[in-house]
Amino acid sequence: MHFPTPDIAGTAPFQNVKTHRSAVSAGLSALWRETKGDRRVCVAILDAPIDLSHPCLASANLIQDWSGDSERCSSHGTQVASIIFAAHDTSVLGIAPQCRGISAPIFNCEGPRTVVATRQSHVAAGIRRALAAGAQIINVSAGQLVPTGEADWELSDAVRRCVAAGALIVAAAGNDGCECLHVPAALPSVLSVGAMRDDGQPLEMSNWGTNYRQQGILAPGENIVVAGGAGRVELRTGTSYAAAYVSGVAALLLSRELQRGRVPEPLLISKALLATVSPCDPRAEADCRRFLAGRLDIVRAMSYLDHWSDTMTDDLNANLPSESVSAAGSNCGTNNELGSNPLFLGAEPEVNGPRPYDVANPQVQSHPKVEAVTASACASCRGERQLVYALGRLGYDFGTEACRDAFTVRMRHWLDSERKHEGGPHHEANPLDEAQMVAFLRAMAEREPWHASALLWTLNLGGYPLYVVRPEGPFARDAYNRVRHFFDEQHEGEAERVAVPGDITGQATLLNGLKVPVINPDLRGLCNWNRCKLIQAVLECPIEGDQVSETSELERSLHEFLDRIYFEMQNAGRTARDRALNYAGTNLFHYRVIHSKLRHQTALDTIGAEPSTICRPGSDCWDITLAFFDPRQPLQTIRKIFRYTIDVSDALPVTVSDIRSWAARVA
Repeated sequence: MHFPTPDIAGTAPFQNVKTHRSAVSAGLSALWRETKGDRRVCVAILDAPIDLSHPCLASANLIQDWSGDSERCSSHGTQVASIIFAAHDTSVLGIAPQCRGISAPIFNCEGPRTVVATRQSHVAAGIRRALAAGAQIINVSAGQLVPTGEADWELSDAVRRCVAAGALIVAAAGNDGCECLHVPAALPSVLSVGAMRDDGQPLEMSNWGTNYRQQGILAPGENIVVAGGAGRVELRTGTSYAAAYVSGVAALLLSRELQRGRVPEPLLISKALLATVSPCDPRAEADCRRFLAGRLDIVRAMSYLDHWSDTMTDDLNANLPSESVSAAGSNCGTNNELGSNPLFLGAEPEVNGPRPYDVANPQVQSHPKVEAVTASACASCRGERQLVYALGRLGYDFGTEACRDAFTVRMRHWLDSERKHEGGPHHEANPLDEAQMVAFLRAMAEREPWHASALLWTLNLGGYPLYVVRPEGPFARDAYNRVRHFFDEQHEGEAERVAVPGDITGQATLLNGLKVPVINPDLRGLCNWNRCKLIQAVLECPIEGDQVSETSELERSLHEFLDRIYFEMQNAGRTARDRALNYAGTNLFHYRVIHSKLRHQTALDTIGAEPSTICRPGSDCWDITLAFFDPRQPLQTIRKIFRYTIDVSDALPVTVSDIRSWAARVA
């Protein structure tokens, strides 16, 4: 058992950057010869705040309701905006520079190099504000990984309102490199976008899935020229930028419809783009699922729109209200209009009818509102560290059938040798048998320790392989030995959880074809534990001034706290908030100290994590807040609040403040 240890680029401007991907450059050039956008077409960007002072966006027709300093925010919103709106006399060629734009920030600011997470409800609020301001195309270069592809009620409702209004949402498919779904990209009527390389092949990081085969297209997403921080120009890779590319093309096609005297219908543009994709050829490609519906083909989309029939129109509008979005939304809004429809962060939408989380309907509960929607940009592609602090259980995989067969052969020799020396019963070698694999690795630990490094060690959450743990560097052998030892203890029931801090270093393909991110673990924080033994160790730790009268009361509270972290707050451990919460779940000493300050029987009410208002330079500090109430008076409005701060700027989080407490009135 290895308990968790308690703790008391900027780039210069590029030359010759005025080029686009060869796969669609001809079509884009043809479209540019007809139009570079129409000011009657509005594109909303739901992202981080945009730096409107950037030289590439200085002449763009962009409106943003943001009172903060956008230069201190993540540059992701600026990058996305430049792909669509950058003027052609700058270092970035915007797709639709003469269209109008609305910036509806959905992310808070944590620093120019950090993209933070937000809630689905904030995305839903942004969609509603964009609709109210007259947007016809809404770009969401962000999403939340949801295995079912289903969104919370607020976001689903906002997307349905877009369909009713005739507006088009373009969303990134995500950068997990797996057959997995992001919302809102996976929701019906949303045009989801994956990223392809310069040669037209899907990027390894670009997601795919059943929903995307019906409503997704591949667009250029590798080394896209964008407006960077501090007025610079940079190259970026990811589905965020492919989505912005498609939003720009959709805006141009809508502008072309207007200029040809036709009624502009954004949903028809989506249908045209999907109907005219360049499909995958199964005779030439190994896995056509990764191509979604197909590659973007602008020339064919233009031809489709020129020859569309009445049947297409009737089919398109069969379930839509009679009001046309072109009439209601052609005016993109002025500063005065935005004053009455502010695009502010975190606006909770006004909805009609019962919410699924109404107190009156307790049997229908929504998902917890957690900050899990992240920008669909690749951190490692930007040369940045993608930190992880994940909790789960260990498993193993082979990656290929050849690797599995190699283990079968070697284990057969081992079993034959064991039977020969000990005269034991005959067993068939089966590397899929966990007990047999544990015994084999234990026997080989001294003689042939390299077998542990031949496996793909997985970190599983809820039985789902979330990561592959692949140690690298000078201490890789030590890390493999520790992982093998942890797996041994897990199999024997001596440990039930493992914490894996580290960096995302790439992707690995499992035997079933699933691609998952790879963590290079940091040995300083790689630990495992059994909750009962961990709690017992905490109970044995003396605390000065302990007010707890019964050990059983504290033990119950510790179990409850761990249950809340493991199950209610479970997450992938990528965002700063999630890393702080997961670390709080491994450091029970702080909870022990907090409980010692409570003078009577209490129950844990809420666990929260929010950016700290005070943080040392270069750090990423989060306040963990625990609220307690008296279960004998559940309706009382006074809660006891405790707070401490965790710095998650390094792979191994660390507590950086004393515990503070106060009483607060709860509405």
